[in-house]
Amino acid sequence: MSQLQTQIFPIRTTPNSTCYRYQVIVTKLDTDVNSDFKGIILNEANRNDEKFGKSVSEERKAAYRVVVEEAFKRTECFGVKDMVYVYDGFRLVLTNKPVQCGSVLILNDQIPSGCKSVFNRKCNLKVILEEQEVFQLKLNDLLCFATNGDTVKRHLYKSAVEMITSAFAIGKRGYKPSKDGNHLTMSQFETKERVGDGRCIIPGCTKSFLVVSPTGGLQMALSLDPSKNVYYKPGNLLDIVNKEIVRGKNCDVKQVIGAITPNNILGVLLETTHRKNGDIFKLKAFSTVAVSKLKIDGKELLSSYFKRKYNVDIKYPNYPAVLIRVIKTIKNKDGEKEKIEEEHFYPMETLKIHSGRQPVPVPKMDSTSAKTQMMINTAGPVPRFAAAKEQFVSMGLNDASNVYLKGFGLTIDSTPMSVGSDRVPVPQIMCGKIPLKVFDSKHDGNKGVKRFTKGAIIEELFVACNGNVGVVNQFIKDYVSKAGAHGVTIKKVNGAVDVNTSDTGRLEAQLKSIVKNPKGFLVVVDDKRVDSHKALKVFEQKNDILTQHISMEIARVAASKFDTMTNIIRKTNIKNGGQCDQVMVNAGLKDHGFDKTLYLGFDLTVGNNPQNMGYELFNSVGWSANIGGSKGQFIGDYWVQDRNASDVGFLMDGEIMRMALIRILSGFRKFNGNLPERIVVFRSGINQVEYGKSLEIEVVKFKSVIEEARSVFKFGKPINFTWVFVNKAHNIRFYSSDKGQVENVRPGTFVSKAFSRPGETQFFSKTSAPTKGTGKLAYYDVGFDGLKLTTEKMEEIVNLLAYCHDIIPASVSLVSPTYQAQENAKRANNNTLFMQGKGVEQFLQDGNFAKISETLNYSKKTLGALRFNA
Repeated sequence: MSQLQTQIFPIRTTPNSTCYRYQVIVTKLDTDVNSDFKGIILNEANRNDEKFGKSVSEERKAAYRVVVEEAFKRTECFGVKDMVYVYDGFRLVLTNKPVQCGSVLILNDQIPSGCKSVFNRKCNLKVILEEQEVFQLKLNDLLCFATNGDTVKRHLYKSAVEMITSAFAIGKRGYKPSKDGNHLTMSQFETKERVGDGRCIIPGCTKSFLVVSPTGGLQMALSLDPSKNVYYKPGNLLDIVNKEIVRGKNCDVKQVIGAITPNNILGVLLETTHRKNGDIFKLKAFSTVAVSKLKIDGKELLSSYFKRKYNVDIKYPNYPAVLIRVIKTIKNKDGEKEKIEEEHFYPMETLKIHSGRQPVPVPKMDSTSAKTQMMINTAGPVPRFAAAKEQFVSMGLNDASNVYLKGFGLTIDSTPMSVGSDRVPVPQIMCGKIPLKVFDSKHDGNKGVKRFTKGAIIEELFVACNGNVGVVNQFIKDYVSKAGAHGVTIKKVNGAVDVNTSDTGRLEAQLKSIVKNPKGFLVVVDDKRVDSHKALKVFEQKNDILTQHISMEIARVAASKFDTMTNIIRKTNIKNGGQCDQVMVNAGLKDHGFDKTLYLGFDLTVGNNPQNMGYELFNSVGWSANIGGSKGQFIGDYWVQDRNASDVGFLMDGEIMRMALIRILSGFRKFNGNLPERIVVFRSGINQVEYGKSLEIEVVKFKSVIEEARSVFKFGKPINFTWVFVNKAHNIRFYSSDKGQVENVRPGTFVSKAFSRPGETQFFSKTSAPTKGTGKLAYYDVGFDGLKLTTEKMEEIVNLLAYCHDIIPASVSLVSPTYQAQENAKRANNNTLFMQGKGVEQFLQDGNFAKISETLNYSKKTLGALRFNA
C-alpha cells in the first residue's frame, strides 16, 4: 500500500456543533396598514426566475440578502446574543442557535434604498423565519452517512456544511458563488495570461463536502479543487469598450455597435452602477442614435436625466446607449391586466460587466483565450496541488476571524489528508493465442502481432467522400491491405464516390444510391469542418447499413502512422463483429467469468439545451452488456423516455427497461446457452442524492424482471445481482508522491479504505493511462450487493472490465459497460434531435415512448447484434 496526497481538508467538530434550519419568507405588504391586501410572498419557488426554484436572479438574491440582514439587525440578532447565521439568498437560513424573534416588519422608509426597485418602492416588507421540517442538525452526528439509505438527510448535512464553509469567502473575501453554490470565483482577475479582448482569467475553486473514514471512524472533510477559467472581464463597460474594443478610436454609433461582437462582450451580463443593488441584464442591443440625441418620453434628454437624478456625467455622448426591453403588466382603460413592452436606455457610463460569474462559452471563445484555457487545463498535478492550498488560505478557512466556522463549532485542518491506496492485478490480454504485455494500462501487441483474435468478414466495402477522390482511394488501398494483414476479410472493394456530405438534407439519398448491397459496409471520408457525423449515424440507423466515419485529415496521414491506421482497422473489425484482443479472467475471478456473469451498464442522460426542441420532452438511456458474439465482447443500444412522466425524471422508465432487459437476457442465453448465474449492474448518470430513489424503484423493478425471465426461460437457479453506482462528475483529486513531488497516480491504483462507509463498499479507481493535466479517478458506490462481493473482488472486476473496450490496445477510465452505455446515450440524444422536422416531434408528443424507441434505436435492426457504436 502506498500513500497518496489529496486536496481534502479534514473538518473537526465539537459537542456544540449544531445548526438550525429556517425557511425564509419575504412578503410584500401594502403601506396602508388598513388595506385588505394580504400580501405577496416574493421568494416562493413558483415566483422564481427559473424552474423548480433552484436559483433566482442575481439581482433578487442580492436584494433578499440585504433585507434579511436588515431583519437581523432590527431584531438584534433574531433575538439572540452572539447569533451567527448564513443565508443562501433565497429560502434557507441556518443559525447556530434557535431564533427567538423570527418575524419583523420593515416599513417602506426602512427598506435599504438600493433594493427598493426590486420589490416596488411603495410597499412594506415582512420577513418571517419558520422552522423547517428537519429543524436541528447535530453536525458532529454523522450516522446518516453510515448507510446508503437516508440520502435526503445526507444531502441536508452536505448543504449545511457547504453553506457554512463558503460564508466567509463570500461575505468577507469577495468570492462569487455559482448558481448551485459549489463553485466559487475570486473577485480579482489575473493579468499574466494572454486572453482576447474583454476577457480575463479568474481563479476560483469547486468545493465538495464529503465524509471520510481515515482511521475507521467517520469524519467530515472538505475537498477544494482549484480552477482558472476565461471570464468576461469585470469593470466599467465604457472603460472596457474604449480600452479593449475600439482601442481609443473616436467612433460613432455605427462603429461602436459593429465592434461589439459575440467574440468579445456581446451577450455578457451587465449591472447598473448608478444605484446600489442595481439591475442585472444581458447586453443584447443598442440605441440606433447617440446618447446625446436620446430623450425620455420624448421630453428630457437622457444625458440630462442621469446628471440630474444620479449626478452621472456622460463622457461619450457620441456612443450608443444600451437598450433593454422590459415586459411590464399594466391595467388598461377597462381595468384589465395586459402586458406591454418598454424600452429602457442606459448610457455605458452607468453600467459595469458583472464580475466573477460569467465564464465565456466555448462557442464564443476567441483563439487566444482558447489556447490559454487549454494550457491551464493541461498544466498538470504540481500547480493544481499548490493552488488548492492557496485557495484554502484565500477563502479564509484558517482565518481566526472566520465567525461562521467559529459560531457553528467547526475547524478545518490546514494540511490536506493523505490516504492509502491499493494496486489491483492486471488481467491477461490475449491476441489469438499470443499473450500481450501490459505496461501502464497499454497492451502494445499490434506492432508485433498481425492477426486479431477474431477477424471480421465484410461482404462489400463502399466509400463516399467529399472531394479528394484520389487521396481517399489511396487511403482505402492501404487500409484494405493492412486490414487483411490483421485478419479482416473484405471480399469486394468499390472505389470512392464523390458526394456533397455538407448537404445533410440530401446526404441520405446520395448514400443510398452508393450502397448497392444491404450487407455492405460504408466508409465516409470528409473534412472535420463538414460535421457530417450525426447525419451519417441517422442514415445508419434508418437504413440498417453499418458505417464508419473517418476525417480527411486522418486519411491523408494514416498510411505513415502505424498506430493511427491500426486503430481505424480495429474499429472496422469490432463494428463488423470481430474481436481484436481477448481479456482473460484471472483465477481470483473464476466464478465471475463472462460465460456465467452478465455485466451490464445503464446510463441516463438528462439533456439540458433549450435551444433544441425535444430536450424538454425526452431523456436518453444507453445500455451495454457482454452479449456480443465473442466472450467478453460488449454491445448495446439505447432508448428514449418521457422526461415529464413523473417527478423522478432521473430514473429509468420501468416498462421500457423491462423490454430492454428481456432482450439482454435473451442475448446472453443465445451466446452462452443459458441465463446468467449472476449479474453486476453499473448505473451511471445519477448523483448521490438520487441513489436512494434508484434503490427504491429501479432495483425493485430490476429484480421483478429477473424473476419474470427465470420463469419464461425455465431457469431453476436463483439469479443474484449487485447494483453499483458509477460517477466521474466529482472534483476529488489524488496525487502520487513517491518520487518526491506530486504527480498523477498510475493505472491500477484503487483508493477505498478512507472512503468506505462502515459495512459498505465505495472506492475510487484509476484504470487508464495518465493524460495531460491532472487525472480524475472514477468513483464506484455499491448500492445493493446481492452477490456479497468484497471490496477487493469488486475492485478486481472493475479493473478487468476497463480492459474490454477493445477499440484501442489499452484500458479506459471507466468499466466498459458504463463507457459504452454513455456513448449509446449520446447517440440517442444526437439521433433524436437530428430528426427534428422529420416527424420525431409528433412521435415525442404522442407519448408512446416504447414505440418511439423501437423506431429510433437498433432493437429491430440487424445491426443491433453488432457493436455499431464502436
